[in-house]
Amino acid sequence: MTKTDRNTVDSSVENMNVWNGTISTTNAEDGYVTVEKLTIQDEGSQCETLPTSTSAQESEEDELETDLETNDAQQPAPIVVIDTTDSVPNGPRWAICDSSIDLTGKWIVVTNSEWKKSYDVYLQALGISRIKRKLASSFISLLKEEVEQSEDGKEMLFRSINPKGSWERTFISSGALVESDDFQELHVDMKTGSGDYVKGESWWEQNGSVHHSWSRGAPTGDYEALRYMEKDNNTGEEFYVCESYFYKRDSNGIVSSTNSAMITWRFRRDGS
Repeated sequence: MTKTDRNTVDSSVENMNVWNGTISTTNAEDGYVTVEKLTIQDEGSQCETLPTSTSAQESEEDELETDLETNDAQQPAPIVVIDTTDSVPNGPRWAICDSSIDLTGKWIVVTNSEWKKSYDVYLQALGISRIKRKLASSFISLLKEEVEQSEDGKEMLFRSINPKGSWERTFISSGALVESDDFQELHVDMKTGSGDYVKGESWWEQNGSVHHSWSRGAPTGDYEALRYMEKDNNTGEEFYVCESYFYKRDSNGIVSSTNSAMITWRFRRDGS
């Protein structure tokens, strides 16, 4: 088969008194028709069949086009990879933290005389006796906390260590993820520092920069905590901060809707 300019065929027809030939086509593109056999008859002449032989160059071009079409058909569909590196969950409550946040480390509490006064008031609100408060205040400067953050902040282990022993609890956050906004609240069994069994719930807020947790069900009341990193503008030193809130339970077992006491803990990295 050969490709013939459609205009050339039309022009040839117009110049003949009689057109009783036939054109068989299998494809038409870009103004060309593929001619298998062309028979024309001018007036007073015998029928003449025009040869449709293809040159060697045209054959090579046809074969090349066929090979390319075959190769294209055999090529697998491209794999589309969506980069979610910079994606973040929607909404105010996240199950994970921002990628720049990491509370992991060994920390030692920062205290001074004014802070110890606030600590005594906080313990008093928890119902701690004067003798026990004085004892606690005497060794509070030795308090250390270890934090292990894993699964993009979804799992947070906090281990408080003092001369009397250690207290460990693990929170598992529930909230929106990058791939889904739907979630169910998770409540994890754990103990308070005094040994009471509670249900722990947690999530990340403020664009994944603050870890928010609750410990509910203790006889004395419920506990709330906000944990985050804070930088000193003068020295550039980073501190691990924990805001602790206590909500007292009354004699009827009802927990107050407003906090009864609060204290802010600041920790610097333990260089020992």
